Amino acid sequence: MSKKTKPQKKEMKLPVKVATAKALKQLDYKLEEIADMLGISYKTAWRYTNKETPETWEKFVQDVVIL
Repeated sequence: MSKKTKPQKKEMKLPVKVATAKALKQLDYKLEEIADMLGISYKTAWRYTNKETPETWEKFVQDVVIL
């Protein structure tokens, strides 16, 4: 019998997490909700939402908020 394995969880790259956290914050999600969605701590969610983002990711944040 073959042993069933769980599919590997793909991790988001740091710039993607930061940009996603910022976009969610601009959409009025609470830090607790952002942390839960991204699988990070409250403190990390706070750091991500207050972190500088590269210009390339800033456009992503703006595009998501406009949708």
